[in-house]
Amino acid sequence: MIEKPISLDVKTQKRMIDDWFALMPSVPEAEPILGRMKLIRTELEKLDEIQANPDPMKSKLAIDLAIEKQRALLNDAYTKGKVFIEDQLEAYRVRLTNERLEKSKIKADAFASEIRLAFRALDKKEKYQFMSDTIKAGDGAAIAALCVEIPPLLCGLTAKEQQTFLDSFTSHWVGQNTQDWDTLHEVAHAFLSYVRPKCLPTGPSVVPVAA
Repeated sequence: MIEKPISLDVKTQKRMIDDWFALMPSVPEAEPILGRMKLIRTELEKLDEIQANPDPMKSKLAIDLAIEKQRALLNDAYTKGKVFIEDQLEAYRVRLTNERLEKSKIKADAFASEIRLAFRALDKKEKYQFMSDTIKAGDGAAIAALCVEIPPLLCGLTAKEQQTFLDSFTSHWVGQNTQDWDTLHEVAHAFLSYVRPKCLPTGPSVVPVAA
């Protein structure tokens, strides 16, 4: 697991980010994420430059204003970049699940309507227990009835829950090497967690648990 360090000096920070970028897997899905991380890094380095080498011809007030303006630009790049990166990671994860689903060839059977009707009558705890038991039993027909090409409203699950249970079933029974996704996810979140406190106008330079 990648550690989340406290704020570092510029040279150490550059070396650390270079190391993170070097860990990015060589898959097409990494390219747009790395590109967005580089844009965020550019704004971060501009902020570091203003703070490390203030213009001696400017007043303290002017320098402070320049710092806050650049910090705002960094925050904008971070905020938009985080949304973009999360969307890209989710799309990659869904693609991997769909590939496993294709290999599993599971499909709903003639009892699909009855399964959905009975499932909707369960409370939340019972639904989760049912899904856990179904995944362990390898009941692909029941999983398909509740999670494959069926609107969430008709089965009593949210779209996110459907995807989560489908992920669990296909990863357990089909299997797939997800090391590239895992690495991409870890590096991206380590980077975002490090940058986040630098977007803030005040406060300690300690990286929070989650960005």
